[in-house]
Amino acid sequence: MKRTFRILIADDDQLARWATRAKLSEHSHLTIDEVDSAEDALTMVNGKQYDLVLLDIGFPGMGGVEALTQLMSSHPGLKVIMITAEESDDITLGCLAQGAFDYLRKPVDLDTIEAAV
Repeated sequence: MKRTFRILIADDDQLARWATRAKLSEHSHLTIDEVDSAEDALTMVNGKQYDLVLLDIGFPGMGGVEALTQLMSSHPGLKVIMITAEESDDITLGCLAQGAFDYLRKPVDLDTIEAAV
């Protein structure tokens, strides 16, 4: 029997969330939740146990980098893949230094997301 993995998609772009969820839902062993803010991502992770969070960097309000810092502090073993439209390598390298598992640059090909997951 395959183990079920719980994934949280945190992105303020509704179309990106929908497309990612649709692609990953092809795998029956994945349970997927989604939120549209960094604050909601923190709430969800504190309330449920996730194996992976796909976390956008660019949110209004609290940004993804700040959310990553809080996630790594409270859940040090959590796998987080940052998704960014930023071209700055400094931001990307900073996220990796803070504990992000990987990062993907927007626009992200759905097959690339699937492979990363």
